[in-house]
Amino acid sequence: MSIELQFQPILEQWPMLLAGAGLTIVLTVVATLIGMIVAIGCAW
Repeated sequence: MSIELQFQPILEQWPMLLAGAGLTIVLTVVATLIGMIVAIGCAW
């Protein structure tokens, strides 16, 4: 039994993958900022 990896379908969608990576970074930054604001507010 052999497994054949096909990367062509993935490479065809690289713009969507980059957009998803960018969205992930934006959501991470926003969640971090909200968490810091809430934490500072609770510690105050």
